[in-house]
Amino acid sequence: MIRKNELVTIGTNKRVYLVAVAPRRGAEGKFYLEADADHPEAAKRLPDAFRWYEEHELTPVAAS
Repeated sequence: MIRKNELVTIGTNKRVYLVAVAPRRGAEGKFYLEADADHPEAAKRLPDAFRWYEEHELTPVAAS
């Protein structure tokens, strides 16, 4: 399960995003991302700032 403030990529993209809003336990799994991750591969902006992502679209990244 992906949690708030975790680093993720969208699919197999190499750019890293920060999970800003994570769903509550038992709620539908939708995540809102921010482009301010503290990571060398951090993205400068979101591809779609108003989109909510589902867990299967995101891949967790190890912090560096």
